[in-house]
Amino acid sequence: MYELAAKLMNANTTTDELQVLIETVYTAFVAAEVAVAQFGAVRRTPAWMSAVTSQQRALVCPSSMNELRKLYRILITVPVISAQAERTFSKSAIIKSKLRTTCGQQRLEQLVLCSVERDLVQQADAQKIVDRFSALTDNHMC
Repeated sequence: MYELAAKLMNANTTTDELQVLIETVYTAFVAAEVAVAQFGAVRRTPAWMSAVTSQQRALVCPSSMNELRKLYRILITVPVISAQAERTFSKSAIIKSKLRTTCGQQRLEQLVLCSVERDLVQQADAQKIVDRFSALTDNHMC
């Protein structure tokens, strides 16, 4: 992934380098020869040269350059880091160790979700308290 990003961001990337990378890794997704030809054409445009991010370069590619746009979509949509997944596994390990082996799979999944999305759970709890207080005051006034 990093190699693809480097090749697509570098105006000096040779067509051979890009073609070898596509044929090695991305052959199931992209027609290598077409993508390389499209890259050769777009990298000469002033708009592409002035773009500094992958997103900007993807937007500069004309819609007729389908194969090159596929490469940019791959680059843009695949997350660079997996922090969210690592956080979830970390929380899972903490919860499972505290509850030992008495915790079933469904309960574990619910606890992990509550732990990872703690701010949403706190908002929901706060809303329940407000609703209960409103109900009590309404009943008391009658």
